[in-house]
Amino acid sequence: MITHKQLTLAEIFDDCQNKFDNDKYQFLSLLDETINLDEIVPVSFVSHFHASTGRPRKHQLYPMLKALLLQRIFSIPTDTLLIVFLKYSQELRDFCGFDVVPDASKFTRFKQDFLMDLQSMFNHMVDMTEPICQKLDPHLATMTIFDTSGIEAWVTENNPKYANRIIKQLKAFAKANNLDKSYDPYKAAYGSMPTHAASNQAIQQMYINGHFCYAYKFGIVTNGLGIVRDITFYNKEFLKAHPDIVVEKKSDSPDEDKSLADSKSLLPMKREGSKSHLKSKIPTMKFVCPKMKWEYNKADKTKRCVCHCDNPCTTSSCGRMIYIYPEKNLRAYPGVERGSAEWEETYKIRVNVEKSINHFKDSFCVANRKTQNEKTLHADLLLAGIAQLVTVIVADKIHQHQYIRSLKPLIA
Repeated sequence: MITHKQLTLAEIFDDCQNKFDNDKYQFLSLLDETINLDEIVPVSFVSHFHASTGRPRKHQLYPMLKALLLQRIFSIPTDTLLIVFLKYSQELRDFCGFDVVPDASKFTRFKQDFLMDLQSMFNHMVDMTEPICQKLDPHLATMTIFDTSGIEAWVTENNPKYANRIIKQLKAFAKANNLDKSYDPYKAAYGSMPTHAASNQAIQQMYINGHFCYAYKFGIVTNGLGIVRDITFYNKEFLKAHPDIVVEKKSDSPDEDKSLADSKSLLPMKREGSKSHLKSKIPTMKFVCPKMKWEYNKADKTKRCVCHCDNPCTTSSCGRMIYIYPEKNLRAYPGVERGSAEWEETYKIRVNVEKSINHFKDSFCVANRKTQNEKTLHADLLLAGIAQLVTVIVADKIHQHQYIRSLKPLIA
């Protein structure tokens, strides 16, 4: 017996429509009173939008921005559903300022054409909200927490059937060739899968959120309060300028790539000294191959290091040597002793950046976007950041700072 009823689109709309009707004079009026777009939208954005286009724009800047921000605040997952709400809710149209509701292509084109302006708006709002954060908690406001995640793209490779088809073929291959049990079809399938999606090379195979997928990667910086301070989208231009950042798989082993994703610098090497050899006297740490030994030459009475590794990773007779500069890697060497009381207390705050990422993906509906367009996803990410900063401004103006991370309690 089926005890649960699947919700229809009509029922979801009725539920949201009732919410909009009941809270219209409270929540929408609150947004109208507390959000001044003249303050938060840079002049350069306005100038670019109203630049000569050959014909008048049918939809103005502020209505488009209001609609896209409402989409995040109300957790409306798709542009199509946003359009449905706008068409059937006079209150929402009045709030945004639409005489005619734009179609989906207009919203997509807006995000792609004005991506850099959305970036400028986000940066401007970071500066606007900094005094608010400092007022709430100066200690947490001065902290910076960094983490990375990914946005899965709408590509064939992310369909479970894609991987299952390859695994099925490899199992049949193993059976036909009487391969022994050491052959792992799952590991072989991972190794045979491409490093990037066929439709877009920027969509790389990577390990995020506990599984492998094809996604765009991004980095986010928040303060100790969990308020976003920076968003970096790892597109082609950014990765070209930062070749040290790894986003694609590097081997045919999922276990190896998972370890690489978790930590790029797990070096099974032994420590040998920490004396600086630089003129600047910056502290260094020297690590050498664990198979390296110092040997004494009786003939010339000298010592030299010799690597006795069976599979050397370098042509040097001394073996591989790694020099680490702690001051250049604050993530690995934060200046606080790991495991200490100060470390444990500070590390608890790190969860705030993970909460922000989850908030962006779930509440602001950045995840599961049915597109593979790089600019559109980048714009959606920036709009999520802008929506969070709008939340901070609204919470500050109504003197209810418990809502700096989410306005949902004011809607419900």
